[in-house]
Amino acid sequence: MIKAETVKSFYSIGSLKNFYALCKPRVTALIVFTAIIGMFLATPGMVPINILIAASIGIAFVSGAAAAFNCLIEEKIDALMARTRGRPLPTGQVSPKETAIFSSVLGGLGLAILFYLVNPLTMWLTLITFLAYAVIYTIFLKPATPMNIVIGGASGAMPPVLGWAAVNNHVAPEAIILFLIIFCWTPPHFWALALYRREEYAKVGMPMLPVTHGEQFTLLQIVLYTIILVIVTMMPFSVGMTGLIYLFIATILNAIFLYYVVVLYRNYSDKLSMKIFKYSILYLGLIFTGLLIDHYFMYKQSELRSLLETVFVVIGSLIGAIIIITLATSKPDSSDTATMIVENKPAEADVQPVAAVKVADNTPAKNNSSISGEKITQANCAMCHASGLMNAPKIGDAGQWGPRIAQGKETLISHAIKGIRTMPAKGGNASLSDEEVAAAVMWMANQSGGSL
Repeated sequence: MIKAETVKSFYSIGSLKNFYALCKPRVTALIVFTAIIGMFLATPGMVPINILIAASIGIAFVSGAAAAFNCLIEEKIDALMARTRGRPLPTGQVSPKETAIFSSVLGGLGLAILFYLVNPLTMWLTLITFLAYAVIYTIFLKPATPMNIVIGGASGAMPPVLGWAAVNNHVAPEAIILFLIIFCWTPPHFWALALYRREEYAKVGMPMLPVTHGEQFTLLQIVLYTIILVIVTMMPFSVGMTGLIYLFIATILNAIFLYYVVVLYRNYSDKLSMKIFKYSILYLGLIFTGLLIDHYFMYKQSELRSLLETVFVVIGSLIGAIIIITLATSKPDSSDTATMIVENKPAEADVQPVAAVKVADNTPAKNNSSISGEKITQANCAMCHASGLMNAPKIGDAGQWGPRIAQGKETLISHAIKGIRTMPAKGGNASLSDEEVAAAVMWMANQSGGSL
């Protein structure tokens, strides 16, 4: 009679709910969510629908099996803790034998789906993740060291890697970055809960960090690991994996997380500790949502960057044009000086030192009596000779002088000085000093509608 009731209850709706609870559905949902994000980030387009469905189901089944196995191993501990004593195993709603069979069948089915419908690499990585969590972490690490959650966090950080492998059949560096985000997120997330439940962990002899090292040390570790998390979450943007949308989302989420943990460090309270625990779950979900949104809007960001660059170039060009026009239309003041700094070379070189000279305003006789019309003519001819021109441009002709003025003051004066020294002597050319040549060139330019 008892066996009949047991068989009946095994197939009841209530029993199915108990097996569902063994899978830790909220944890499994977060695992599958991050795995799906890993799939979408692994391809610029849409994930093949067959891969998306098969990989999601396979990873969910294996994750649920690992959670059920964890409940089986920790049945006695769960019965002593307020947070877990209501689980199906401690309450007797499901037997250890049923849990073992359920975990084995569910896990085996999930691995078969991944092997035959996705790819062998994803299956093997998922199996390794199962063993790392259900065996290495649950049986060996968790009861042995206060750093259990740090080391064991590697298994919890694998889902986006599994998703990436499901689509591409290999693991890329971008997938490792996703792994690191969850790996660094796990300690501050779990230690916030451990602080709140430290008395229960102490009661069952579980060496969690708040139990072995105290509250203040754990709070400091939460702050430090959160800082590490903030740095790691900037990696997708720094390597070009994401753009401005993700950067904005991650910055806001990180600022809130840092604020919470610093306040907790300065003034601990159980209420805030649990608030951080709950926020950390929301944080991870939004971080990966930001990655997904940014991934499919990256091209729009590229267009935005190109548009902004174009706008800045146009604005810069307009400002430059305004400055050039302003300088070109302004007349030099009689007190201005023109200084030429040129390389000291032998006499046959193109450029020679030129001292500062006083620039004539209207006529050479009016402002600088040393610049005669003859010397201006000589300087003009010398400048054109050095430039290889047959005829000197007419002084006052803006059309002829415009292209020469555009070459700049240094070029014109250097050509004139070179011409003086290299052209055949004619009417005392050698008598012009560098200062006179410079003044003559600048006066000619001024008279031709330009400004140097």
